Amino acid sequence: MLLSLTLLFSGFTAALSMFMNMPPMTYMISVIGGMVIAMFVLPRFANSTAGIGIVFLITGMLGFGLGPMLTMYASLPNGGNIITLSLGAQESYSWDCQHMRWLLERFQFSWRILDGGFLVGVIGCTGKYFLTDTGYVIDDFRCCHHDYERLHSV
Repeated sequence: MLLSLTLLFSGFTAALSMFMNMPPMTYMISVIGGMVIAMFVLPRFANSTAGIGIVFLITGMLGFGLGPMLTMYASLPNGGNIITLSLGAQESYSWDCQHMRWLLERFQFSWRILDGGFLVGVIGCTGKYFLTDTGYVIDDFRCCHHDYERLHSV
């Protein structure tokens, strides 16, 4: 629940930063500020209720820093689709992790099943990326067939 609320607050501050049209340097300032607060301020309040406010402050700063980057992505062709896809993928991943945790607690599965599934996924994705020849290469954000020389020899 707390993770969902911090992500929601981070998204709100990112939208606020986009609305205010903040300069790109905002990202660096927010990330460095969030790291400093996380390293030096958060440990002092880790065991108190003020620690929750500090966590929200950190996630808010990181979200505020994302605003200029999201503005740049939104200005690209299909930029809205890129942002929507990334948000949907993040939500899907969070939802899957929460429900996998529930399943493991509910049905008393071994944690090794989850670790093994994760390992198979990582090895599969890595192998697909490095070891297979799909016949496509990415060129100028388009998928072109391997006849690269024939297509570009004009």
